[in-house]
Amino acid sequence: MAQNKKHRNLIAGILLLLLIGCVVGVFLISFLNKGDEKQRITEQESMQTENSYHGIENFVALNIPYEESSVMPYAENKEVKLGKDLLNDALISEIKKINPDFETEYYSVVYNPSTGLLFLSKVIPTKYGNVFLGVGYTIYIENGMALELTYTDTPIQKKWNQEETLSERIRVFVESGGEKVQLPDIPNALVQVDEDQVFYSYDSETDELTYTVGYEVTHLDEDGAMSAHDIVVQVP
Repeated sequence: MAQNKKHRNLIAGILLLLLIGCVVGVFLISFLNKGDEKQRITEQESMQTENSYHGIENFVALNIPYEESSVMPYAENKEVKLGKDLLNDALISEIKKINPDFETEYYSVVYNPSTGLLFLSKVIPTKYGNVFLGVGYTIYIENGMALELTYTDTPIQKKWNQEETLSERIRVFVESGGEKVQLPDIPNALVQVDEDQVFYSYDSETDELTYTVGYEVTHLDEDGAMSAHDIVVQVP
């Protein structure tokens, strides 16, 4: 009897150890999973922060009076204006929360009456025309009210004599024949430069300056079907 009791106690002890082991294992797996989940969330937040820094669109709800008549001139002609000459004080104040230098910077302005969208693209004026920075603002206007603002602009460190530096780089590029871009020769097609899509772009973060030539292809063997393309050239 004593031996059987000892045997039963031994089995019970083993089962208890196994049960404890299972519970510890469950907690350990749960802890590791939570750790992995926390790491994934941290990595995701890090990626979102990095993406936001590199130009993911941001959204701001507005409720600011702004009559369409103020922007109608931009519907017909693409103009470049100083920030302080573009908007009313309330809108300028709102954008200055994003970019304190808005008033003193230049923007290419386009307004689309059918959609109520006002597009502001930041540019740097040079002796060879305006160099686009690839960032800016879109304002949605309806019934005399500016209702929404989206932007890809982020404050950047100013560079001294930026206009002069870019002008010099473009001058050397032009004088060396850099703007003489060869368009592709496509059989049974008419290839023409789209003058509205010829421009310089500058990335302030990487100091990369590029020259883009847009062109249209009319495919004569496809009932005049058209397609648009770009050639991008690096400017030293």
